[in-house]
Amino acid sequence: SIAFLISDLMDSGYEDALKLTNRRHDLVVLRTQDPAETELPKVGLMQFTDPETGAVRWVDTSNPRVRRHYRTEALKHHARTRELLRRSGVDHAVIGTREGYVRPLMQLFRKRELMR
Repeated sequence: SIAFLISDLMDSGYEDALKLTNRRHDLVVLRTQDPAETELPKVGLMQFTDPETGAVRWVDTSNPRVRRHYRTEALKHHARTRELLRRSGVDHAVIGTREGYVRPLMQLFRKRELMR
């Protein structure tokens, strides 16, 4: 059977669960990605709240160094996530929040068909 996981994969510690699920099912991950996860909007001071701890932090998004650091860390996270999915043997597609899902999904299934 095929199982779909739709997630932003912003958490950690799920690699074993992916591997186990992929052994029992044909797991396909659809990773949602919003442009704001990579590029901070340049709006000055912004309040961020950690969803896990509730800790609040103010960040000056107009600071170029802050924006560069944010982008660098986001791109590193995306690369680590791609590598984790590859190691887990899980097929995946990135679905942008400002785009349709049909094209990335069709590309994924065409790729899967070619690999058979």
